[in-house]
Amino acid sequence: MANKVMARSDGTIGAIPQDDILVFSIATATQAVDSIVWQAPYPCKLVRVSVVFQTASSSGTLNVEKCPVGTAAGSGTDMLSSTISLAGTAAVTVNGTLTTTQSTLKLAATDRLALDFGGTVTNLANCFITIHLRRLLTAGADR
Repeated sequence: MANKVMARSDGTIGAIPQDDILVFSIATATQAVDSIVWQAPYPCKLVRVSVVFQTASSSGTLNVEKCPVGTAAGSGTDMLSSTISLAGTAAVTVNGTLTTTQSTLKLAATDRLALDFGGTVTNLANCFITIHLRRLLTAGADR
């Protein structure tokens, strides 16, 4: 059987990278604490973060952090250029703005993702955080 070559959407030829989608549920404000939520088993890149909630917080915010082994949640490198407000309109999906520093968006195998909450998260309820990651073909690849 011959090897199959596939064209990617960017016009290059090669294997199609796989995307992984992680979804985290924060049922009540007491669960909105800084925490490590995932450890990369392979090199990957953050491609999107979105949040939707049923009940807004008072003035809460969220950032996603890259935490190498030994770095605590809340002390990692911010992967968004600004925080996502958790105090906006309920039932409306809000997309985070990724940092433009490409090296910050890349995770090596064993790097971890953390959720970093700020402000006052009082009243936050039924919050869903969706994180899209793209597996990298090699440790330094952009796709």
